[in-house]
Amino acid sequence: MAKTIQVRVDDKLKHSADMLFSSLGLDTSTAIRMFLVASLETNGIPFVVRRGDFSNMRAWELLQSSFAGEAERVGWQNEQDVVDFCKEIRREMQGERNGHND
Repeated sequence: MAKTIQVRVDDKLKHSADMLFSSLGLDTSTAIRMFLVASLETNGIPFVVRRGDFSNMRAWELLQSSFAGEAERVGWQNEQDVVDFCKEIRREMQGERNGHND
């Protein structure tokens, strides 16, 4: 029997997430289910959660600005700019995990 999970999120966050997941061929419900399954498979959060450990402070500031609805201020023109930024952050995080601090 399926259960429903309701989560309150900011409209802009929901829209940006919907656009990102759509660009990956997913809907938001499927992406959330993937997160839940990955959490169970890893027996925890399926990505690194850190507090105040950002080597790239510019990236952190851009991320904070995006959540404050200031994408225009940081030069993002569309959803693809946000996707590209997230890919850049992922590459940097993977480099740190592999011992590269470029």
